[in-house]
Amino acid sequence: MKDELERLETFYTQRVPAHWNLSLEAQAEAAKRGEAEGQRLLEEMTQVQATIDIVIESDADQDSTRYHLNIESGRMAVGESADQTPFLTLSHDLESFGVLERESGESILGFLGALAGQKEDLKLTPGRIRNLNGIDGILSFQLTGDQPMALKAQFGDAKTMEEPRCTVRLSRETYQELKTGALAPQDVFLNGLVEIEGDMQMAMQVALAAVAPD
Repeated sequence: MKDELERLETFYTQRVPAHWNLSLEAQAEAAKRGEAEGQRLLEEMTQVQATIDIVIESDADQDSTRYHLNIESGRMAVGESADQTPFLTLSHDLESFGVLERESGESILGFLGALAGQKEDLKLTPGRIRNLNGIDGILSFQLTGDQPMALKAQFGDAKTMEEPRCTVRLSRETYQELKTGALAPQDVFLNGLVEIEGDMQMAMQVALAAVAPD
């Protein structure tokens, strides 16, 4: 248990911010090569001032652990408090952490991109934040199989973790194919490879917000 807690602490305080900032640096290198689209996207990314909160759910008799991932001028750092009102709060329990760590790498927003069939990290821009801010409620993202995982994404201004408006369930195999682009999102729906409970429109809103023009 102690080792797992130390891994979790390292994951959110070091690995996730480092990966995020490397992605920004890679975009800066693309801009240096004179790519017009790369320069435009870099300018968008460096305008981001936002906070993502992470909540590690505990038993009823224990306090939850919270990490504040603050983004300033596109760069991420962990703070003792939220610099901005979080536009997104992700929560999971300790049992889900190992699977999340393996499936997401250090791309903490990878699951949003995977829902939309993206092959790369989700680039956060002011436009995409506005799109995500237009969603209200909780989406529960679950991977099924021998090692299940549950991750809740809370959008909007709700102060407490209420019941999800929508639950999306995928097998790990389907998730991997979505993430790599081997499967298109529409094929997942058409072939019945995803189970959606509750508000299907919310799942579509999240997927569209992730790929909408920035």
